[in-house]
Amino acid sequence: MILKRLNGLNWNDIEKVSSCTEKVLWEIYSSKNILRDLLTSLLNNKELLFLCEHYDFFDKLVLYKDPLDRFRIRLHVFLPESHKNRAHYHRWVYSSLILRGGYKHAIYGTEDQITQYMDPRDLKPIIIQQVKAGSTYTLNHNVIHSVEAKPYTVSLFIRGPAVKDRFLIMDRKTGRRWWEYGRECESIEEIRRKVMSISRVRKIINKIYEWGLI
Repeated sequence: MILKRLNGLNWNDIEKVSSCTEKVLWEIYSSKNILRDLLTSLLNNKELLFLCEHYDFFDKLVLYKDPLDRFRIRLHVFLPESHKNRAHYHRWVYSSLILRGGYKHAIYGTEDQITQYMDPRDLKPIIIQQVKAGSTYTLNHNVIHSVEAKPYTVSLFIRGPAVKDRFLIMDRKTGRRWWEYGRECESIEEIRRKVMSISRVRKIINKIYEWGLI
């Protein structure tokens, strides 16, 4: 299977990560059978269903989890509330392929350049790009960015292994900032609030078919 190409990938080498993962994303999407099989098998996989989460701004389906948790394949559907002012970084390196819609992608710098104590309202973008359907990109875990997505933008996503326990979110509109933690650091109550119902998973999969993505 094409996912075997990700085994042994050095996630610290961002150029190799970009070259490998973006090709894998395109092959998954180009072969409708692979994406269809991943979505179908999700409905019968309790471990993956437990990792699927609903937020106020997007839904996250986890389609595949490497047995050693070196990487995961996800599908994201962005909802009408995109939280364009929430600058943040991630706990892992990732690559994304936009399947539908698009978004304005703003980059502010790296984690070491911006401290948790600065006023988020002072953050200024250094790069702004329009990411459209058919675009791919790879982002290092230390890059601070924000996304303003068109409603129901869909992306296919590969993330590497977590390299930190938490990440910082900075709201440029309100001035608020707070930490978000990985699943292993969350309480049962926090996890249950985010876990997606099986009916919502089915609804999203039906939408993927309706939109002609598979």
